[in-house]
Amino acid sequence: MSEREANPDQSKAATLNEARVAYHTAVPEGVYPLRTPEDRGWAEFRDQCRRQMQRPLELRIKYGFCRMYKPVLDDSSWRAFKSMAEYREWCASHLPDYLGFKPAKR
Repeated sequence: MSEREANPDQSKAATLNEARVAYHTAVPEGVYPLRTPEDRGWAEFRDQCRRQMQRPLELRIKYGFCRMYKPVLDDSSWRAFKSMAEYREWCASHLPDYLGFKPAKR
């Protein structure tokens, strides 16, 4: 049995003169530049995601949610309605459209 037959992967790499390198170092930055600002934006977003995943879980939870003030809804600690119809009527008459509590248009 020849050396090539004994270890086909190694002989193939030697024949092709391939070297095993990490993906991010295989292609220099300037060879395939990011072509559009959108490409750069996605690359920056992925980098930011990688950095965030290195944070401890408590910090990711702490900074992962954005508290927003919702007018009318946050102004009172609680409300009670006798029926779902009464609740829907109150939502339609009191809440801004952008909150999405209006009945769907048919």
